[in-house]
Amino acid sequence: MPLPSAEPIGLPAPAWLLQALLVLTFSLHLIPMTLTVGGTLMALYSEVAARLSADGSGYRQLAQRLWRLLPTITAFTITLGVAPLLFIQLVYGKFFYPASVLTAWSWLGVVPLLLVGYGMLYAQSMGNQAARWRPWAGLAAALSFLGVLAIYVSTMSLTTQPGVWRDMYAASQGGTHWHFELPRALHVLCGAVAMAGGLAAVIGHGAPEAKFGRLARRFGLAWAAAGVILQIPAGLWFYNTLPSRDGLLLPLVIAAGGLGLVGLLAFLLAGVKERRPSMAWMGLFGLTLGAVALAVQRHLVRQAALSPNITAADWKLSPQWDVFGIFAVLLVLTIGLIGYLFVRFLRAPAQAERKRTDAHQMRVG
Repeated sequence: MPLPSAEPIGLPAPAWLLQALLVLTFSLHLIPMTLTVGGTLMALYSEVAARLSADGSGYRQLAQRLWRLLPTITAFTITLGVAPLLFIQLVYGKFFYPASVLTAWSWLGVVPLLLVGYGMLYAQSMGNQAARWRPWAGLAAALSFLGVLAIYVSTMSLTTQPGVWRDMYAASQGGTHWHFELPRALHVLCGAVAMAGGLAAVIGHGAPEAKFGRLARRFGLAWAAAGVILQIPAGLWFYNTLPSRDGLLLPLVIAAGGLGLVGLLAFLLAGVKERRPSMAWMGLFGLTLGAVALAVQRHLVRQAALSPNITAADWKLSPQWDVFGIFAVLLVLTIGLIGYLFVRFLRAPAQAERKRTDAHQMRVG
């Protein structure tokens, strides 16, 4: 299976600009994506713990908060995932398309799995809280999103390894190949667990109920610590499996781990006093910056692996600056709007709960 020829039309903007936009849009997608995967696992754990614990009210409340948040977080994930996928096809199309052909049947499974996972999240957010099917629905959602993660790891890993295509295509032309890389998957999964822990800690610091707040803060800190600590060996393992290494890769792995540790420190400082929501948000921001470092690392891995097969014809330029000017303005406005909506969205459950508590106290008084 030889490499396809370069696109005759050419790129609508310089390659460096398209690559920068790819990293930017992927970073925006990565944040809610990790919250979706890690949050679903955390909500499932909390759901099961609530049923197995003698007093599972705190876990049950945390599960309910997460199930209500996750459908909207998943909507952010899917919406923000469109742009980086389009930029990959634009800049690295001659590598991405053959990989997606080799893994065609699993690649086609992304949409059905997303539909199942998304549907199960809505069932959890609106269904009877005491229903026996809830853990099974949560398990279906978690397995669906983990399946999507595995498919993306398989296809995107194969995108960066054109040297193996010919043998795979000669072995089978049915689109049934699988190229899953465990170090890459663990690299992403540990980040997802850490981000979910940060989200739970933020929920706990904003909760008006003291008992639930303590549980959510401690539980979130434990998950965030586990994700960050395990991310360090997972990241180094992933780094050592790379056939081509850019000089910035190892510093980025170290920076991501360092930012994760800074985030944990912020959560610990937030716990010195009972409630420090601003410090908890700083912790989540630290974890987010660590995720951005990993997004840059991912791009450098791809570029280092593919650069020997990229020719001058692949970077041929046919500029469309008028279109890009409109795109740039809309992109800035969209990023600002999404950031504003996302913060309001995360704060909404705690504010609503606080209003209900105040209303209840006024009625009792």
